[in-house]
Amino acid sequence: MFTNTTYFFKQVFVPVFVLCSTSILSQSIVTVTNRYPHGWAKEEQCLGKIGYATGPLKPPLQKGSLEFYAPVNGHARFVRMRNSDYSGLLMASITQLSYATFVQKADSKLDAPFIVLQVDADGDGTADTHMFFDPRFQNTDDTTGIPTKYGWFNPKDTNDKAIKWQHRVRQNVWQTWDALNGAWVTWSLDDKTANMSPPLYSLSNFIARHPNARIVNGKNGGGVRLQAGGIPMADHFIGNADAFTIGINGKTTVYDFELEMDTPYSKTGINKRLF
Repeated sequence: MFTNTTYFFKQVFVPVFVLCSTSILSQSIVTVTNRYPHGWAKEEQCLGKIGYATGPLKPPLQKGSLEFYAPVNGHARFVRMRNSDYSGLLMASITQLSYATFVQKADSKLDAPFIVLQVDADGDGTADTHMFFDPRFQNTDDTTGIPTKYGWFNPKDTNDKAIKWQHRVRQNVWQTWDALNGAWVTWSLDDKTANMSPPLYSLSNFIARHPNARIVNGKNGGGVRLQAGGIPMADHFIGNADAFTIGINGKTTVYDFELEMDTPYSKTGINKRLF
């Protein structure tokens, strides 16, 4: 079950500085490293890898970021960072959700790391829906579909007035995405009923339709994910994410991904130990 409140207070009062978070009013900044993952765990498929890197350029927080290497993408070919601390969290209690991305290399100009939430929408305790916040769908000019093994996945633009449309995906620059107020798309976990033209929802609209929806963990890991690769991406992707921010009833945690000093890295920012 969700234990973020306990986790928050442990982070504020733990005396060892390398393990503690910085409390600013209702905001807690948690430094995530390979040694101290704070609920995050790697899930790597095919040739994909996840590492911590210095840079690129000037990340939103401190010197480092999380780096995704996804050279061959498609079904069951992805890299994910999954957090298991939010299982059971009522989605209606989310008051902030954002993160920053940096694209170093991509075969598609629309590709960037995205968020996936594994959700129990009907309240039976079992995951039945994946919710995607993909930067490619945050601008009305960039709603290009995605080829999948089921056919062409092409979410429909809607008149959801709660959606806050944002900037286009750009390469070699840090971009911050407001996932709380952005456009989301859902994917049913039942392959037989996959909707290839689902509507783009605001999070508030989805919650209004499913007031008892909760984030749930799965057998492969946590229900909160940062992902690159897989069905939504073209090959040869290298990119970064940082400052993953989630607020619960007004108490906000910011995850700052940092490279530990004893981990070697290259000048390009790609972790040699992993890549």
